Amino acid sequence: NGRNFVTRAVVARQSSGAILHMSASFQLGRAARYLQTQPFPAAPDPASIGDSSWSPMLQRRFVTDEGGRAMAWLRIPETPADDPVAAAAALAYLSDDLATDSVRSQQQAADGVTGHHWDGISLDHAIWFHQTPAGPDWQLHDFRCEGVGIPRGLARGQIFAGDGTHLATVTQEVLLRAREP
Repeated sequence: NGRNFVTRAVVARQSSGAILHMSASFQLGRAARYLQTQPFPAAPDPASIGDSSWSPMLQRRFVTDEGGRAMAWLRIPETPADDPVAAAAALAYLSDDLATDSVRSQQQAADGVTGHHWDGISLDHAIWFHQTPAGPDWQLHDFRCEGVGIPRGLARGQIFAGDGTHLATVTQEVLLRAREP
């Protein structure tokens, strides 16, 4: 423990053994200045896109899902607007959604097929928070496949607030499994 930074490790276990190893690093206060280097991608307004949600807890509006890129507007409408911890937890939960899509679509582009011929399972997941997200607001998640070698692929994502503020960077390893016909 230092005066400005602290790191914590957590291991979650079930009867079969460890199911999660987490390392978290925290900083006291906020950076005096954040220089945003990631440009806000061009995307239509979420209100102009049809719903593609898979749970009543969240809302999702897909922008693209092809050639190793998956981009969508996501939000959890019930996230309290005045709770930055809940907003960060909501962003973390949502950040697990598109990595698999980007890796799957890259593999399918390489295979020359369309449709969902691969299923994906989340493996390693890392998040770097750059700014505090706003509770129930829409976030633009833009994920790209960084490489795929069956059965694993790597995705990197940028998450932005609706005003273009770069909220977080995510990397995630995905395990691909061929979908049974």
